[in-house]
Amino acid sequence: GRWPRATSCPSGPAPAGPGRVQVHGTVTHGGRLIPAGEMIFEPDPERDNSGPQGRATIKNGHYRTTAGKGSVAGPVVIRVEAYDGQPHRESPRGIAMFPPYLLKLDLPDSDSEQNIDVPASHGGTPAPH
Repeated sequence: GRWPRATSCPSGPAPAGPGRVQVHGTVTHGGRLIPAGEMIFEPDPERDNSGPQGRATIKNGHYRTTAGKGSVAGPVVIRVEAYDGQPHRESPRGIAMFPPYLLKLDLPDSDSEQNIDVPASHGGTPAPH
């Protein structure tokens, strides 16, 4: 007889691996809501984590990953890119408020709220090249 197929197969061609979790919360810079930007969630290879990249859009200080774009659970490096939200020719999101901010976190293996405050001391003056 044939074995019944497992019902927990991921839909679509996504490779089986660490599951994605959805993350949401607020993101501020020195306590002030960041108007626009993007969050990129990367597994932290230095702490033996791997998997797909996750992404979320920052809008009015809030972010939420969406299905298929969530982060892997476990140790991650979160990259915060913030913009002033005033569109101009070169960028619809406006001007970068500070250089990308990197934050290491351990995400639980279920959906979670992560409220992030980028220190006011980060940014302000462009980093020398």
